[in-house]
Amino acid sequence: MSAMWFELKLAWRALMRSPGFALTASGMLCAGLATCMYVFGAIQSFLLRPLPLPEPTGLAHVEYAPVSGVPMSVEIGVRAFIDLESDQTRLAHLSGTSTGTINLSDDDTRPERYNGSFVIGEPFDAYGVPALLGRALNRADQSPAAEPVVLIGYNVWQQRYAGARDVVGSMIRVNGKPTRVVGVMPEGFNFPFDNQVWVPISRKPSEAPRDEDATLEVFGRLADGASMADARDELSALVQRIKETHPETTPAVAVEVKRYQDEFVGNNTRRVLLTMFAAVVFVLLIACANVANLLFARGAAKTRDVAVRSSLGATRWRLALGMIAESLILSFLAIVPALLLANWAGQLTMEALRSSDDPPAFWMTQWNFDWMFALTAVGFALFAGLVAGLLPGLRLARGSTSQAIRDGSAALTSGITGKVLVVAEVAMSLALLVATGLMVRGVLNLEQLDFGARTENVLTARYGLFDTQAPDDTAVRNHQQRVLQAMAAMPGAQNAALTTALPMANTGYTSWYTPEGVVIDDPQKSPSASDVRVDGDFFGLFQIGLQAGRTFDARDDEPGRQRHAAVLGAFARLMGRWRGHRSPHRRHDLQHVRPVLAGARRGRPVCGSGLRRRPAHPRNRRAPCARRGCARHPLADRRPGRSPGGARPGARPAAGGGLRACAGRHPVRRVECRSTDLPHRVDRVRRHRDGCIGPARAARHPRRAGRSPAL
Repeated sequence: MSAMWFELKLAWRALMRSPGFALTASGMLCAGLATCMYVFGAIQSFLLRPLPLPEPTGLAHVEYAPVSGVPMSVEIGVRAFIDLESDQTRLAHLSGTSTGTINLSDDDTRPERYNGSFVIGEPFDAYGVPALLGRALNRADQSPAAEPVVLIGYNVWQQRYAGARDVVGSMIRVNGKPTRVVGVMPEGFNFPFDNQVWVPISRKPSEAPRDEDATLEVFGRLADGASMADARDELSALVQRIKETHPETTPAVAVEVKRYQDEFVGNNTRRVLLTMFAAVVFVLLIACANVANLLFARGAAKTRDVAVRSSLGATRWRLALGMIAESLILSFLAIVPALLLANWAGQLTMEALRSSDDPPAFWMTQWNFDWMFALTAVGFALFAGLVAGLLPGLRLARGSTSQAIRDGSAALTSGITGKVLVVAEVAMSLALLVATGLMVRGVLNLEQLDFGARTENVLTARYGLFDTQAPDDTAVRNHQQRVLQAMAAMPGAQNAALTTALPMANTGYTSWYTPEGVVIDDPQKSPSASDVRVDGDFFGLFQIGLQAGRTFDARDDEPGRQRHAAVLGAFARLMGRWRGHRSPHRRHDLQHVRPVLAGARRGRPVCGSGLRRRPAHPRNRRAPCARRGCARHPLADRRPGRSPGGARPGARPAAGGGLRACAGRHPVRRVECRSTDLPHRVDRVRRHRDGCIGPARAARHPRRAGRSPAL
């Protein structure tokens, strides 16, 4: 230890005599350490930090296991939760939550909207957090005859009610309904996601189908002596029993039990974080290689001093230790600015995540400088110092001391080691640049990707109806018609529509389907798709073109009329793959659903009931139809690269009018769009030579033309 301390003092004196070298080398290491600590802080926030609860371990999340056609797990409905709650024993305080917006209003302050949570069971006992004032919600509040109550968060209490303690027991309006405040939760409690108001779910019996129940994030605390596997086996057995009683409304026959925090961090997030960490480790290794080469050059000027020390009895390890000491000092000089940079970037990132439209869970957006973060920084600094100084130190210790003393020259050269370091540095830099370039290219491609819906000059807003305002479906429908009429009458409005989800957004609804005349042997293999409810001129507003059929009109609103739907070509292909299967199982019959829409860029179009199997030509990715025998699109029968007679590309036309493959670029001509569904426009298309089997790129509709603002 005394030898190490002595070498550190010598190294410090040597570095102070060369401040330019010290600043350059420590700056290189600072860049590598800062990026490593920044990504590690993100990994710590998302993956490593425990839940901010008194007892963070033992909290389990429950949901239906993934089934065929649905790669993700499914939440549990309210009545299914009640059935599980009454019979299971492996989870204590089994509870469920459903998030949504909640409006608070009273006579003294203006109405405000908050992120709320509708709860059932004993969620606050499961979390183990009591109320700061008053009490938390309990089972008695969920009784159909119970008085409406609400629990508010600390921020709501401070900002809306100025921290008044008499708010507990007062009456306010929650979504327009008079409700009593029963308690205030402590500061920092925003479970389950980022919620500030909690309202109980009534256990009132319902006559609606079970698959129309609100779905819940179900969780509980493992009972004494129980494990995740025990809870999964017991709950799966109960779900199978429910499946036998309600086969049409239970989407699975098993459940998935996992850690509570794992529900909020998907596999994609884990892969992205680990990939980023691997990339920044490459950056740190590149910085270490740079510093090692600098130390090789610096060691060349110290060979005479090393030779003198060696002749006086210093061992080779002691000589190498001097170079390693310099490297360690450089890395620890870099650690302070690296921590400051990482902390500054982390705070900015978490603030951006908190203010985003879809933020992560609240405990994941907290950037904390704790002991784990500090110890990891020290570990990275030690690693960088050893990697950067070990090879130069060993090379210096193996130098020829007699030659250095006799000639007074610098006997140390980097040799093959330095060349290997340079090659490794260039290789890692090239790999990192290629990966970064591919990532940037992918992001740019996503921004330029045509998703089939035009969003320019479209104004969006969100609203919801309280039960007191629209108690039944007729009242909801009348209100929607009034909203549509008011929006359509606004000056400058070209289109108006209502929808449950905007294009390219999560719909929040998943349904299972069966094509007409088809039944599925295994209920878990029923095809599924996300669905969106629309009203008004939705397709005209977003300029989603039709390939066949029609859009919705007033005929679809007639009472007792059969239900209709507009579907993508991908959905039609999914249904087509199930044709020919027979079994006694049915889910949702599609005999009254028309496949009329093929608006998504990747959704392949349909002509009548035919399904597109392959593109008609390699250059034609947007052919109207590929149905064999289609009179409107005869080219659909021709395979890419072959004529109808089977000739290879470049072959002569076959007898009887056979056509040959496209051999390259062709002249450009101007043609007029002949579509009857959308406005006409003269467009430029590429003309193919006579005899080419590939039709030109179809005349495109005006997707980027100037338009008036629309709703």
